[in-house]
Amino acid sequence: MNSGELGASDERGAHSSSRPLLATLALSALGGLGALPSLSSGAGDPAAFLAWVALLAPVAGAFAVHLQLSPLPWGAAAPSSWVLGLVWCAAASPRIVPTPLWGAAAWMGLFALGAAGAQLWARRDLKPTYVAALASLALASAAWAPGRAGAPWSPDVTALWLDLSPLTLVAECAGLDWMRTPLVYDAAQTDRLERVAWRGELAGPLCLLVGYASWALARRVRSSEPST
Repeated sequence: MNSGELGASDERGAHSSSRPLLATLALSALGGLGALPSLSSGAGDPAAFLAWVALLAPVAGAFAVHLQLSPLPWGAAAPSSWVLGLVWCAAASPRIVPTPLWGAAAWMGLFALGAAGAQLWARRDLKPTYVAALASLALASAAWAPGRAGAPWSPDVTALWLDLSPLTLVAECAGLDWMRTPLVYDAAQTDRLERVAWRGELAGPLCLLVGYASWALARRVRSSEPST
């Protein structure tokens, strides 16, 4: 092998070694976009930031698989960095976020669940990311969107959709009273419900554990399949 071939090989190796870091930084920046309204207005809104990362997390997780990131360390570093955005928003806001770490655990679990779903997807393209985006948006708006258009769901159905909503999970794990948020309360009329909020100290770590265990299992399943 001549010097030119060695140089090209070293360049490819350097590019390959830096790719996970660059992909992680890109995903970290996506989460940080949720703090931009606070930067522009000077008044932080942690609830809006939590809503952003709750919607983004499964989509970013699916995209992480497309970027060929592993669960550890890069697949955990990207969503955990979003805590900085939450701290920034909370520091500039009178709104108290009682349990931010449990909220972070919840969105990290959603990130990993999105990655697990994409990992099991047979196609090697961006289609899993599109599906994750649509599913995240649908689950997030299912509880209150009908009330915006007309009559809300029945109390039992509304409570079910709230339980399945990533917005509800992340916000309540962070300690916010999501059912009294005007966007939800006015449309879904949550005063009719007998729903119990998620307990952050249980739901957050459980979501984190299930998410990353599912991602690791999905990677193992895919790697054990015969290559075509």
